[in-house]
Amino acid sequence: MKSLRERKVLRVRLCEASSECDIMPTEVAEWSEPQVASWLDRFGYGAHRRAFARKGIDGLALLELTEPDLRDEFKVAALGLRKRFGRSLCAADKRVCPAIEGQPDQYTDKKQAQGA
Repeated sequence: MKSLRERKVLRVRLCEASSECDIMPTEVAEWSEPQVASWLDRFGYGAHRRAFARKGIDGLALLELTEPDLRDEFKVAALGLRKRFGRSLCAADKRVCPAIEGQPDQYTDKKQAQGA
């Protein structure tokens, strides 16, 4: 019988070979390139899947992407899509952006200041 670790490695390898990969490490930094591609599909960024694959983006590289990277390297022109990308990444792994949590929403603050 295989050890728990061996079974986990096997499941991850099988998952990576599948286009329907549901086994995702909890830490984004541990994601493989196919797991990043799966995440892109799930959150509506599938149109950029090939560009991410061509550039070899795994979980660790994903965490290092900036808005200018998304705009210039991946041709994500829409500002809203770039902002949602960051929020989706935070939702995938809360440890990615702990500084954002607990900060007031700027849009809500402006509306409250205007008395709306």
